[in-house]
Amino acid sequence: MSSGKIGYWTVIAAPNPPVSVNFIQGQMAITPASLVTELSVSKCPGAIFDSSDTSGHYVSQCYSRWTTTNNPSIPIYTMPRFSWTDQASLGARGCWAPTASGPWYVNVRWTYPAGSGGGNSLQWGPGSW
Repeated sequence: MSSGKIGYWTVIAAPNPPVSVNFIQGQMAITPASLVTELSVSKCPGAIFDSSDTSGHYVSQCYSRWTTTNNPSIPIYTMPRFSWTDQASLGARGCWAPTASGPWYVNVRWTYPAGSGGGNSLQWGPGSW
């Protein structure tokens, strides 16, 4: 993708157990230097909600910004576990995006210097039990 563009993928349901999944970016041979990766989970495909958002969609646990090129990730909880039944009870453990109220999307924006090109590998991984 071009620098500054936003791509999105539908959040997949976690197996039971675990109750969460991790969306992970890996580095490839052509990953550009000085890469900034932003990950944002919301019901809005193609939208990044960061702390500058004034619409009320920003949730700090559902946004991350990385300046490292390898293994930026965001943990996404897709079903209740223990007493974790909403973002408030889940707290800082990850982003609350329950399958039952979806679909949810993980939105990705890469920003890198002009003239750079490249790519990243993306994958879903198992989350916490």
